Amino acid sequence: MKSFCIIGLGRFGTALAETLAAAKKEVLVIDSNEKNIETIADTVDAAILGDCTEEAVLRAAGVAEYDCVALCISENVNDSVLTTILLKELGVPYLVARAADERHARVLEKLGADRIVLPESDIGRRVGLALSHEGVQQYMEFSEDTAIVEMEVPHRWIGKTLLELDVRKKMNINVITVHKKDMRKKGISVDPGAKFCAGDAVTVIGQMADIEKMLSHYRS
Repeated sequence: MKSFCIIGLGRFGTALAETLAAAKKEVLVIDSNEKNIETIADTVDAAILGDCTEEAVLRAAGVAEYDCVALCISENVNDSVLTTILLKELGVPYLVARAADERHARVLEKLGADRIVLPESDIGRRVGLALSHEGVQQYMEFSEDTAIVEMEVPHRWIGKTLLELDVRKKMNINVITVHKKDMRKKGISVDPGAKFCAGDAVTVIGQMADIEKMLSHYRS
């Protein structure tokens, strides 16, 4: 995705907009608070002051032209629900919606939101997964069933190469980068013929179930 519309500039929406802008993505923000708009206007490509529950505001902003719309309001459930309905009627291609709780999330899902975000639950789950698996340094859900994990290489990998391990075929995961112990701050191109050493780390991407099987290498 290259273009994003962020609706609602609380801490979550602001952080999302700033992160996407830093990644050189096209970012439009919409908020009803003039101070919030003024604060972020120089960071993003466009900033609109307006009420997201007004169809005219959303239509004028051209929300349906963006690859992804992130609805980051959750405190007012009525506004969240109404805006979700309007966004789907306007034909946004992919809608990410923040929910206040599980009940709110179920409503948004029924209204057609493509992905639901529960910030506190999501953060707790990521921290829990990282803490519960030896060697995991970073854990991020890439989609509903796919994860990206940065981890120290399992003990069973030490002294072996990616060619020997054949993780893509045997484990259905892909190694994105290799971080050598003496170059930990630099991700390097994957050399399938290089042997892993103790203290090396890798970043991998794969289905949740396959990631879990891979992490079992720490326990065997």
